[in-house]
Amino acid sequence: MIHVGNTDKEVLDWVKETVNCGSVGIHTKRKKRKIAWRFFLSAINDVEELLNQVISYLKIKRKIKVAELLLLYCAEHIRGGHITDVEWNIHYDISELNKRGV
Repeated sequence: MIHVGNTDKEVLDWVKETVNCGSVGIHTKRKKRKIAWRFFLSAINDVEELLNQVISYLKIKRKIKVAELLLLYCAEHIRGGHITDVEWNIHYDISELNKRGV
């Protein structure tokens, strides 16, 4: 699943129209903060398509690696209905890349 958050709903509506899939919903409102909105993309085929569209624009090596791992995860998940060892390994690798200082 991919989430993109923003306080400007129009920006997220534009993202939804541009990628032609997903949905926009309100995020939990916190005290003394603006209302936050989220764009959600959960269908595995839509996630794979979006990643293929944006990966060439990524400039940070860690983000590129995460996107590549997510694409591999999508390909593995589409092949089978259950989580494979390969998918668990990809999940672990992404978790390690998302830690601070990596």
